[in-house]
Amino acid sequence: MGTSLAVIDKELTARKTIFAELLPPSVSADKLMRTVMMSVERNPRLAECSVQSIVNAATTAAVLGLECDGVTGQGYIVPYKNTATFQIGYKGYNTMAARAGYTITGGVVREGDAFEYEMGSAPYVRHRPLHTRGARIVSAWACATSNDRPPIIRVMAIEEIEDVKARSQGAKKSDSPWNDPHVGYPAMCEKTVKRRLARDMPMSVMQSAAALDSAQDRGDPAHIDERGDLRMADGPSSKNTIIDVEPADILEPVNWPSHRTPKQFFAYSTGYLETATREQAEAWHDHYADMLLKLKDHAHPSVQSALGDLLALYVEKST
Repeated sequence: MGTSLAVIDKELTARKTIFAELLPPSVSADKLMRTVMMSVERNPRLAECSVQSIVNAATTAAVLGLECDGVTGQGYIVPYKNTATFQIGYKGYNTMAARAGYTITGGVVREGDAFEYEMGSAPYVRHRPLHTRGARIVSAWACATSNDRPPIIRVMAIEEIEDVKARSQGAKKSDSPWNDPHVGYPAMCEKTVKRRLARDMPMSVMQSAAALDSAQDRGDPAHIDERGDLRMADGPSSKNTIIDVEPADILEPVNWPSHRTPKQFFAYSTGYLETATREQAEAWHDHYADMLLKLKDHAHPSVQSALGDLLALYVEKST
């Protein structure tokens, strides 16, 4: 039997003051709680999730300053086994960037479109869609602009996007937007490149959102607590990012966390490296060198597989 709506409402109300402190002026605590309750009413499977996970999902939405009504496209609360998770919608990144003075544009590029871009000191994107019905998607792009900074650009080939889809646990579900060729798939392509763009933006709230998204794509239920720490369902994952809507460099941890199990180490390290600079990736490797050597000798095949993926990510970030 699922948890009653009255119990969920009571737990949310107890955190109303915290929600109000975290949310931007455009979203009230009452509205957040109301949309969470609407989500539970619309999807009875959420009532079967733990009450704490529903509160965690609401807290994540509040920290990111996103609505979770599922209508605006900013975010959704969805069940994953017995855990409620907040998932960022395709318009969520636009909303977070706009709040900090950035405008994010982007789209999918199809065969026949006129498309050119340049990276470097004077980056630009020019895209003139041909609007050919049914034309194959070949790439996706995203660009963040502000009045006093150069544009930040990301372009991903369709092969890169397909790699992301292949690693996504959610894409394996028949009702996943990844599997809707007409509306859902183009939207997910656009969201994927915007998430990659978020890693490059000088705003820790965007980087935390990207790390949250990445964890959930791997099938690891995660949330962001009121301090801005990314946490997995079984414990802390990353404390390297301070949530803030002002431009700021991502901060290296003052105290590197210890881990009781290989699973916790892999979850934390993957989340950290996803948004790390080259210097931060090298600092991570230096600190955990002994741990990596111990895991190299671990007998379990799954540990060896996870270690290989983690080291591949480290090489990507450090070169």
